[in-house]
This record gives sequence, C-alpha cells and structure tokens, in this order.
Amino acid sequence: MKLLTAGQMREVDRKTIQEIGVPGIVLMENAGIHVTQILEEHFETLEALRIAIICGCGNNGGDGFVVARQLYMRGILPDVFVLCAEDKIRGNAATNLNIIKNFPELPVIMVPDERTYKRMGISFDSYQVVVDAILGTGLHQPAEGYFARVIEDINRSPASVLSVDIPSGLFADEYRPVETAVYADITVTFTTPKPGLILGDSYAFVGTMYTVNIGTPDSLLHIDDHYLNLTEDEDLKPFFMPRKRDTHKGNYGHLLVVGGARGKTGAAKMTGMAALRSGAGLVTVALPERYMGQVISDCAELMTEPLAADEEGFLTAAALPGAVELLRQRDLLVLGPGLGAGPQSVEFVQGLVPQLDVPVIIDADALNCVAEDTAVLNKLTVPAVLTPHPGEMARLMHCTTGEVQENREEVAREFSQNFGVYLILKGYRTVFAEPSGQVWINPTGNSGMATAGTGDVLSGILGAFCARINHQNRDAWILAAVAATYLHGLAGDLAAEAFTEEALVARDLINFIHTGIQQIRES
Repeated sequence: MKLLTAGQMREVDRKTIQEIGVPGIVLMENAGIHVTQILEEHFETLEALRIAIICGCGNNGGDGFVVARQLYMRGILPDVFVLCAEDKIRGNAATNLNIIKNFPELPVIMVPDERTYKRMGISFDSYQVVVDAILGTGLHQPAEGYFARVIEDINRSPASVLSVDIPSGLFADEYRPVETAVYADITVTFTTPKPGLILGDSYAFVGTMYTVNIGTPDSLLHIDDHYLNLTEDEDLKPFFMPRKRDTHKGNYGHLLVVGGARGKTGAAKMTGMAALRSGAGLVTVALPERYMGQVISDCAELMTEPLAADEEGFLTAAALPGAVELLRQRDLLVLGPGLGAGPQSVEFVQGLVPQLDVPVIIDADALNCVAEDTAVLNKLTVPAVLTPHPGEMARLMHCTTGEVQENREEVAREFSQNFGVYLILKGYRTVFAEPSGQVWINPTGNSGMATAGTGDVLSGILGAFCARINHQNRDAWILAAVAATYLHGLAGDLAAEAFTEEALVARDLINFIHTGIQQIRES
C-alpha cells in the first residue's frame, strides 16, 4: 500500500478532479459516508449515544459536515461545533455547511474563537462519541491557542474519539513529537495512509486505523514518485504459497553462513536454524574448526565447514580461499553473524566481498568491517542486502545514530541508491530500501525484539527466502526482503503474546516462524 505525503495527496486529488473528472464534492461526500459507516460498525447503538462533531474551517471540517448530514439521514442528531467564523469556510466545505444549516432539528453551533468557546462553557464530558474533523493533513506547525485548547478538552473527555483522515495536531508527512494532538480511538484516513500515521510513536494517537478509497483510481497512486510503501500481509501471499508435491531440497537453495567466531558462535547457529525453519533446503555454517561442535550440538540438520582462524578464534585472510571454494556449491552467502570486527575480520571481509560470485546478505559484524571502507561495496558484482541496525547504519554513513533515527527512510533510500544495494534498516518500523528508490515500511514487530540475536534470526529468514529466488529478478528480491522482514516481525509479535515483550529472547522468534507463515496464508 502506498504512503502519500500531504503534498502528494493534494496532487492526486487535483488529478482525480481535473483529469479523471470526479468532482471534489463527490470525494468529500464519499469520505463522509465511509466515516459514518465505520461509526455504525463500531457502535451498535449509535442512535442512543450523544455525539459531537467538531469541525475546522477546511476540507477536514467539510468531511465532518457530511458525517453530520449522513447521521441526520439515519435519524441521529449530533451536535456540530464549528471552530471558526462562517465566512472563513469556502468551497465544498461551505456547501456542506449550508446544507446542514437547513435542517432545523440539527444543532450547528458556531464557535468562532476561544472567547466564545469559554463564554459558552462548552464541555465534551457528556458525549459518548466525538468526531475530530478539526485540522486535517494541512498542519505545518504545532497546534496552539484555540485549537490546542479544544484538543486538550477532547482528550480529557471520556468520549470515544474518531479522527477524520488524521488526528488533529499530528503532521501528515512525518512523525514529530508534539505537545498537543488528539488521542483517537479510531482514525479513518482517505485513499492512502499518510507517513505521519505510521512512523515514530504515532500509534499512541492513531488507535485503530482504517484506510478507505473515496474515489481515486489506483493508476494515480502507483507511480515512481510515490516511493513510500506500507507492507500488507496480502502483498506477501505469492511468497507463501504451499509447496508443490513434486519437489526436493535442491529447489529451496543451499545457504552458506560465515561467522561464528570466539564467543559468538550462537549468532551463526541461530541464523542457520532460522534459515531451516524458514524453508531453506540446505544450510552450511562455515566457522573456525574449534567451534563446529557448538553449532551442531542441538541442531543436527545444520552442516558445518572449517575455515582458517587465528589463535584467538577469529577468521583471518587465510580463510579467503576456503570461503571462495565453499561458495562454488552454494546459492547465497550470509556474511557476518558472530564474525567479530577486529583487524583480522576487517581484512577477511574486505578481501572476500570483491570475489563473490553468489548473492550476499551482509549483517552484524560484517557491516562494521565494511564500514571501515565502504568503497568495497562498489566492487560487488552480485546482488547484496545489508541489514544494519541504527548504530551500524551510523557507522556506514559516518554520522550519528541520532541523525539516522531522525530520518530513517531517507537515510536508507540514499545509501541504497548510492551503492546499488538492497538495505534493511532494522528497528521500530523497519525500513527496506532498494536501488531504484522505492521504500517499504514494515508494520510488524515490537520492543521485545530489542534483544541480542533477533537480527541473526532475520538474516536466517532472509537468507532462506533469497536463496530460492531468481537472482536476476528485481521484483523477486523486493518480495523476498519485504516478506522476510514482515515474517520476522510477525514471529516476534506472536512470541511476545506468548511470553511478554520483557521475557522474549531471540530463539523464541524461531519457534514462531511456522505460526507466522500459517497466519499469513490464512489472512
């Protein structure tokens, strides 16, 4: 599903009206109808409840006027509060205000300023439902003054709140911490979600979100300039179709995991186990010989191969010939889980990357080795996926973690385009970027996954998925990466439900991969 900024949405609306020929008042009507229908779905005895519809002077308020009329036509009389002077309401919003003013039984209360608001002693405490149609997506600065006062009063009331398009006080294009915004129980957004509804801590304000089509054709949404996407489980179904009966392990790829140095053998082991649970046909873990027994101690399905290591138990440049030889019979490499990031590891990674003739997932310690000289990525001749967390991304970009977190989507997109690699920037709302500039936001996952080893599990799932695709097919890479990221977060959500977020450990994710796959298939 596309995510459109306020500016992009205005342009889509303009084309819908001017080029497609759908009148703007029809779009507003459709918006109000959808909001009313969702109110009916959520409140079985809507006609018995006191409802306040609070409207601003723009199109968001116009949507609220349509909701009022739709409720009136169902025999329900909400109180409509208009937070501006009537002469400031124009266009389609003014038309819909004039209509409801002609219904003598429908209370339309003009409250043009804060002084009038105070004088009238308006309170929302006696309402069971409040419809927030105040500010909409055009907000460019924090809500203050009169509007902030009303928003605070809404939040203090016991009413259930439905926000029209976006909770008033949030910014449509990004999530920025705000002092004052509506805490909605339900948000009904139009055509596509806005980035500000998805990113950061917006979930605290948005509640349950519905996205409804108000008459815009898909052809206006799916263009290259609209590069932000939100992953939905239905997008992934092609990747999770049941296997054909006439098949064998060779159809599902042979994955090589290289890492597992001293003290970090478990990282490589978990990557291999996650890959097997995610459908890989064969998985080999290559690591210092002295640690091979630790890998297969309770996972006999994993194969192991020794690579040259120093006395401290870390792979060195002497391991390069062995690693290159192993790759001749493998479909994909996962490089980095438990590798170590000392000088010997840097030399190994910097020497191996230019020699690769199979696709690679670069993760964990290998990312820090690449960060020593990112120019090595320009020597890649095969598809590559990098999977940094924010700290690793900061090292790759030679900036601070805070700078990465301030604009995760743009940072991931810039790096992906500059180096021609696929990139998964882990964290809350994990971001996937691909070299043509498209970006996907992943909706699954939780704070319990902020624990050691969960990134290694992602690498295993991703490795299993990428090992079995057509490596020349860009769309296949995108689907594999998006599907792996979604399943990884979903497994984490299922594990958190079972064990709580605080008690979750990385191995729990592996144990819920199968349940996640079943849920996607059944969704």
